[in-house]
Amino acid sequence: MFLHQCGDCGERWYIGNPRTCKCPDETPQSTKQEPVAWLLTDKNINSLQVDSIQRLINRLNHAHHTDIRVRINGQDEWFEADWLKHMVRATPPQRKPLTDEQIFACENSVPDEVVSDRDWCIYFARAIEAKLKERNT
Repeated sequence: MFLHQCGDCGERWYIGNPRTCKCPDETPQSTKQEPVAWLLTDKNINSLQVDSIQRLINRLNHAHHTDIRVRINGQDEWFEADWLKHMVRATPPQRKPLTDEQIFACENSVPDEVVSDRDWCIYFARAIEAKLKERNT
């Protein structure tokens, strides 16, 4: 038998039986919810998989309710997956590299009291990190 699991409370019931949890079908979203994103890069996924995901999303856009079955260690688990039809394909943001002047400024920001090469590298790396974070956010 296959089990269905509520996405809100985690309660399970057998497919074909009525829902046993008291959670509403649609949970109202908070007005202050921040956007969530997951990033799949070309290091993790190939073009055929990208096309399959897009085809799945396009197909799910025609569905009222969506469930997915996941097989983990030989056990089937079912999940409500209405969120899948809201996925949108996007291009990752392009990171702007630092200019030579900005790198030189980071190099000069290392305190003169730093004696060891190791400590100098740590200060320099932290300065570069902070400048990149400032520039790319």
